[in-house]
Amino acid sequence: MMKLMAGLMLSLVTATAAQAAGPIGVGLILGTPVGVTGNYKLDEGHSIDLALAWRFYPGTETYLHSTYLWRFPDYYRVEEFPMLFYAGVGGRLYSTTRETNKPDTGRTYLGVRTSVGTSYTLPKAPVEFFGELALTLDLTPSTAASIGAGLGGRFYF
Repeated sequence: MMKLMAGLMLSLVTATAAQAAGPIGVGLILGTPVGVTGNYKLDEGHSIDLALAWRFYPGTETYLHSTYLWRFPDYYRVEEFPMLFYAGVGGRLYSTTRETNKPDTGRTYLGVRTSVGTSYTLPKAPVEFFGELALTLDLTPSTAASIGAGLGGRFYF
């Protein structure tokens, strides 16, 4: 499945490498969570991202987050590569179904999510690669904190 998705993304990149990147990015994120990701660039300094992930065995899990990001273009350079730094705040929804003999399942968690990360956009293609760290504070059904990390890529159109 991952080879198919990578091939599809590569096909899209090569087919539209000459086109200018639009404000909407769609791709994959690996880490916590593993799923699909999107980003909408409001302007050069702000965007809204989201991630959606799910798992069906054992039990069912659904994960959704959305974050308002402050973007800092050319914040730093690594050997002439312009890297974008970003930080943001948003929300997370995580839901599990009840599994047999597992008392801590079958809950829906709602929390506040903060993230920091960096991204690099290919100079001649509308493709962005990113890495981020996130801290989530669940507010319901109980208060708990968790840390997540992710690496991913998005194609912009």
